[in-house]
Amino acid sequence: MNNENLEDITLELLINKKGAQKLKTKKMDHEIMFDLDLETYKQDIMDIFQHLIDETKNNIHPDVKEQFIKFCKAAITHIQNKEVFDSNPFVSEEDDTNIKEVQTESIQSFWGKEFVLKKDED
Repeated sequence: MNNENLEDITLELLINKKGAQKLKTKKMDHEIMFDLDLETYKQDIMDIFQHLIDETKNNIHPDVKEQFIKFCKAAITHIQNKEVFDSNPFVSEEDDTNIKEVQTESIQSFWGKEFVLKKDED
C-alpha cells in the first residue's frame, strides 16, 4: 500500500464522501496544471539544467541550484544502484522458473461448508 492509497482511505474515513471527492478533484486539477506547465516550460527547464551542468549561468535562484544538486545526488545514487543491480550475477530473469510448486490438499472445514487448503511442509 502506498502513501497515496493511505491518504485516500484516511480522507474517506475523516470526512464525508462528497468532501473527499472534491479534494480528489482538486488534486487532479493541480496535477493536470502541473503537466501542462511542464509541457509549456519544458525547453526552458532543459536550458536551466544545461546551464547548471555547465556552470555557465550565475543568475539562477539559489533554491533552484540547491534542488538541482539534490536531484543530481539522487540521480547518481539511482544510476549506481542500477549498475550494481544489473551486474549482480545472482539476479536473473530465469529466477521465476526456479520457484518450487507447493502441493496442496483440500479438507472439509469443521466450521462450515468451505474447503480449507492445507499446504505440505517440506
